[in-house]
Amino acid sequence: RDDGVSLKEDILHIPLRICGSAHATVNIGCIDYIVDIVVRLAESPASVGKTFHIANPNPPTLVWLMEAGFKIIQLEGIQIMDSDTLTREYKHSPATKLEERIRRMIKQYLDYTCGEPVFDNSNVKEILGAVPAHQKIDEPLIERLLSYAMKVNFGRERLQLL
Repeated sequence: RDDGVSLKEDILHIPLRICGSAHATVNIGCIDYIVDIVVRLAESPASVGKTFHIANPNPPTLVWLMEAGFKIIQLEGIQIMDSDTLTREYKHSPATKLEERIRRMIKQYLDYTCGEPVFDNSNVKEILGAVPAHQKIDEPLIERLLSYAMKVNFGRERLQLL
């Protein structure tokens, strides 16, 4: 194929450059963790009228999360580059149609992938006495999440062939 996408030994290779920071974190949290905190806050009269950022206090980095996910779903060839490096890369080798499409799709997430969002958990700490620890985001957890997502086709209807 002229776009460089190939399948070899059950590993999908997609040459793709994506803007991101090696230091950016992805604040994913398990639903049980979030619900537990929401319920505990809702039960406290002191929480009335306050705003809460309920976020994983130790989120994984974007690079680690993507590398772990790609390994699990057998995908390679995707490179995470900071915006300056990506700009230099595009000067030598312009963005492919796929890269342009992906860039448009993730545009609204660039503040997260290229920067570091700040979550103020002081109200959670004030009401609960501490910010609860979140379970470790590790490869087995990511594998369980991705296995489920693939099983349900990422929430999309499956294509029914006649």
